[in-house]
This record gives sequence, C-alpha cells and structure tokens, in this order.
Amino acid sequence: KDKYGKLKTKSSFAPGKVVTMKEPDAQGDLTELQLSDKVWEYEDVRRFSIDEAKGVFTIAEVNYSILEGVMVFSDGKEIGLGDISQNDILSVVGVDKKILSVVVTTGHGALSLLNTELFEGSLMQLNNDRFYEVTKNMKLEIPEGTYTLTVANNGWGGSCEITVLRGETTQVDLDSIKGEGKKSGLITFAVTPFDATVYLDNEEIDISKPVK
Repeated sequence: KDKYGKLKTKSSFAPGKVVTMKEPDAQGDLTELQLSDKVWEYEDVRRFSIDEAKGVFTIAEVNYSILEGVMVFSDGKEIGLGDISQNDILSVVGVDKKILSVVVTTGHGALSLLNTELFEGSLMQLNNDRFYEVTKNMKLEIPEGTYTLTVANNGWGGSCEITVLRGETTQVDLDSIKGEGKKSGLITFAVTPFDATVYLDNEEIDISKPVK
C-alpha cells in the first residue's frame, strides 16, 4: 500500500523506499507492506554536498546527519556515498534531520574527445545550455542523457547527436564532424572610376579578373 493505505503495484517499492511491514502469518509469509508515512522524501535534488568525514549531507542550505548504514542506490544497485557525483540528480529520504537513503535518479557518464587539435581553445556546446572549452583529448563527466554536440573553430566544425550512459564513457572523434573547413569563392569588381586602386587585406589586387 502507499502511505495513505491505497493499494499499489510492486513497482512502487523501489530500492531506497522506506516501508512498514505487518507481522508475517503463521506460514512466515509477508502479509502487508506499506510505504512509510513517517519519513520525508525530496525528489529532483540537484543542489547538494556530502561531507562523509563529518557525516553531513547538505541539501540547498540545510544540513542533515548521515545515519550509519545509510543506503545509496543507482540503477537498482547499492553504491557508496563516494560514488555520487555533483552532476547527479537525487531522490533523498529521511526522518527529522537524518538521511535514511539516497537514490541516484539521473546518473553521470563520461565524454571523451579524440582528435581535438583543430578545435582546442574554442567552445564545445552540448544542447543549448552547456559550454566547455576544448582541450587536448579532453574527457569530462556529464549527466546521462542524449545531447547535440556542436564544435566550430576558424571555418571548421559540425554537429552530431550523442548518448551518454550512466557509468560509461562515450567517445567522439572530432575528425568525423570537422566538415570541409574554409571555403573560397570568386569576387568580380566593377569599380568607378575604372582606374581606381583596390586593396584587399591591405594588399593591392588586380581587379581585371575575378579575385579568389
């Protein structure tokens, strides 16, 4: 049952939930399981910090104590507090000012860039809200999800779609999206008076024929 006593499917009882159990029957079978109404649960927690040495878990600006044996889960598997990244999104369950369990609802993976030479020092864009300076064969940690990756520098550049999986590294070879580079065209000049001198990039040019 949920905390209000209404029937729920077993999928509602995921790792990290706090429950109350009735005494088993004569055969030792569990007869009733209910989500606890004695705890609070914060979902979509993004602003947090963890100080394991002091046993303090801070959500926004509020400090909570970390109970010994606190349970931490990611993808249904138990992990340690030290495995949580600042790029993760959490669901946190506690009672009073104490943390009982933490679930990583959105985890993180790694993005590794290969053949970065053409773009080093320029910005790489992920979707519309994440920007990173490209460094030599860079590797960075980002939240799991699907992104449009865009790079551009000095006439080179392009985009591709990438998917970052929790706990895995996604590699992108920038050579595959660098494009064709700088392109040139021809300019024909019609000048009045006809004997005027024309300069391009501070150099005199011959305008009697198309200029590249």
